[in-house]
Amino acid sequence: MARVSETIEVPAALVAREIEEAARRDAFEAAIDEGLASGSSGKTLGDLMAEFRQRHCRS
Repeated sequence: MARVSETIEVPAALVAREIEEAARRDAFEAAIDEGLASGSSGKTLGDLMAEFRQRHCRS
């Protein structure tokens, strides 16, 4: 038989997880909105990949 503390802890943990997931989702959506509002850089994917390779890959 489950202890009373277990029957309280499980729903509390689920609620805490839901709150954390909602916070992550809100932050992700805010980052997307910020990116969309910032406009286009005019760089192509090739430009971005070349910059990445220059910064992070050894020759």
